[in-house]
Amino acid sequence: MYEEVEQVKIPELLRSSRHKKNFTVRQMGAYLGVNPASLCRWETGAKYPRLQTVLQVADKLGYSFQEIVNAWMDDYSTRNKKTAL
Repeated sequence: MYEEVEQVKIPELLRSSRHKKNFTVRQMGAYLGVNPASLCRWETGAKYPRLQTVLQVADKLGYSFQEIVNAWMDDYSTRNKKTAL
């Protein structure tokens, strides 16, 4: 069953998922098949993964396609507003 995600952005989603599993960044990176340094940058919002990467990660974490696309699009629009200012 998929978890409910209400307007959660990608950094919060990743961080909360890692904490629920009691994983370190290194453990979560290994579990997801991503570089721990990249995961750390994603969790802090310093960098954002590509949508395809987000979808692959979401599948492993048990989130629905729609939940993840909504979170990614919310982050995308927030980033674009900041660069437009």
